[in-house]
Amino acid sequence: MLRSLATHLTAALVVSLLILAGRAQAGPEEPSAAPTPRSIVVFGDSQAQGVAAGLRRLYARDRLYHIIDKTVPGTALSQKLQFDWVGTIEQWLGEDHADIAIVMFGGNDRLAARPEAGAKAIAYRTEAWKQLYTARLNGVLGLFAAAKVPVVWLGQPVAREAGYTTDMAWLNGLFEETVPASGADFLPLWTVIADETGNYAAYGKGLDGETKRMRLDDGIHFTPAGYDIIAVKVKDRIDALLTIGTSPANADGPQTALPPAPPAPGIPSRSIADSAAHS
Repeated sequence: MLRSLATHLTAALVVSLLILAGRAQAGPEEPSAAPTPRSIVVFGDSQAQGVAAGLRRLYARDRLYHIIDKTVPGTALSQKLQFDWVGTIEQWLGEDHADIAIVMFGGNDRLAARPEAGAKAIAYRTEAWKQLYTARLNGVLGLFAAAKVPVVWLGQPVAREAGYTTDMAWLNGLFEETVPASGADFLPLWTVIADETGNYAAYGKGLDGETKRMRLDDGIHFTPAGYDIIAVKVKDRIDALLTIGTSPANADGPQTALPPAPPAPGIPSRSIADSAAHS
């Protein structure tokens, strides 16, 4: 019996040595390669810049996404003579690529616009202004569609000043009408941070559940805590788009009814939004 047990132990030892020898010959196991991070490019004004910063903070740990900040504060899609966003985006897409694009304009768009140098200024919220802006909006959306880059176009949030809020509500209506028709995705942010009635609120619950200041003194831009809230909403839409490969067709639906825009057109006066964004 002892001889049989010794034989079995010897055989087991031989097998173990052979396994170890095979592993040594094969070399150490290579760690699994980390996934290549996807890229998110952000275009727009100072509000978009805040969103880009929020996305960077959100993805700082897992590093699943690389955030490319191509925002330019103080600019507008309507003001081509000041900064040509259609040409800028076209040039960037010709030289680079992203898995998804986040776009946000509005705060500086509500000024009179000129179709070309020397032309007569067209007042905001007139039919001529709408046609001019829609053409530039479709120009941008067409560039992304041709490059096969999915787009999440962010709507404007409610603001403190009534006139500015009404102007942004009108512009949101234009986004809702135009963006989904191009195959892109429109993400409303009207009540992303608001009170119980859907109106402006300077304070709200942060991601940690604590009440924090969410808006800056201008009543338009957000604090980092506010942009972090927006970043989470944007992340949910990014995940949906990159998972299913198609637009969720505004699955969230409208967040709240936008206040009606007054019928009187005309050139609106520069508000605190314009001075803040150009500062």
